Amino acid sequence: MDIDPKTLSADAKALLVALQAMQQQQQRRDAEQQDQRTALQREIMALSAAVKTGFPDGDLDGHRRYHELLIEEALERKKMRSAIFIHVAKSSTWALILGLLAVLWIGFKKKLGTGE
Repeated sequence: MDIDPKTLSADAKALLVALQAMQQQQQRRDAEQQDQRTALQREIMALSAAVKTGFPDGDLDGHRRYHELLIEEALERKKMRSAIFIHVAKSSTWALILGLLAVLWIGFKKKLGTGE
């Protein structure tokens, strides 16, 4: 709708000028926000691309599975070390018991006079 400025009162002209100024300000703000959104989108895309370069062939899921495998292997090694430690402790205990029994047996035989 076109308005002939000649037919408007001074107050109406002032309002019209103020409205036009407000529209221009809003258009500038909208353009700035759009520029910010575009810059943010570019930054997000660049960041996403940079993150993907940290993974072989950009395979995030494969990278996760690899680490899960490493963790599983580490747990298995820990269980194995624990089992070995327990086995060594049991064997050492039995060896100590048998050694003590042998010493006691030899001492008993000597006390009875049957030992050499």
